[in-house]
Amino acid sequence: MGFDVRRRTVCVAVGATTLLAFGALAAQSSAARIALNASCYLNTDRSTARVTIAGRGFLPSSSVDIGGGVFGNVTTDPAGNFVTTVWAPNATLKPGARKFRVTASEDTGQKVLASTTGHYTMAGVAFSDNYVGFGKGLTYYFGGFRPGKQIYGHYFIGKRQTGRKRFGKAAAPCGTLKAKATGYPVSSAHPDKWTVFFDNVEKFSNRAIPTYVYGFHKV
Repeated sequence: MGFDVRRRTVCVAVGATTLLAFGALAAQSSAARIALNASCYLNTDRSTARVTIAGRGFLPSSSVDIGGGVFGNVTTDPAGNFVTTVWAPNATLKPGARKFRVTASEDTGQKVLASTTGHYTMAGVAFSDNYVGFGKGLTYYFGGFRPGKQIYGHYFIGKRQTGRKRFGKAAAPCGTLKAKATGYPVSSAHPDKWTVFFDNVEKFSNRAIPTYVYGFHKV
């Protein structure tokens, strides 16, 4: 008996998004500054997140190179400000919070005028083994859940819920967790196919955000 991950549908992925931190940059000085629009960016196996960067205190109407762990170029407005959007670092194989640096340099790329640090993760759930017998230990990797909230797995056979499991609290800033647990929490006598809904609510709701849905069958 074992697990075979056959379906991976990310229903909704919500990060801990913040407003552009222009307010924090309101006290202007000659120093250039940049800020990001989210505390963590969520990649999926189908897409890479977009990072919006706001800058102030640069030379008016000048070219600025965006570098570090991301890449781009932008021209400031007559007040020396800019807003630009670039791709986050590429998705990784399993969830886990990772840092990336963002720099803003002169167009020659020789002098870094401002820098900051961002975070990203693969969103969803990954497993240490796709084929796991009933009762065998398994490591779960979670990403993109609500920081500080418990992560639950709701197990269904068709439309009937047959089990629920609590894994632990998701950590800031990316809603990540690494937890050890067994596989499907009921008898192997159950039918061959089941679905698991991973979310942050104790009582199952098909409106929970975020929800990551995985289908399994015995092999």
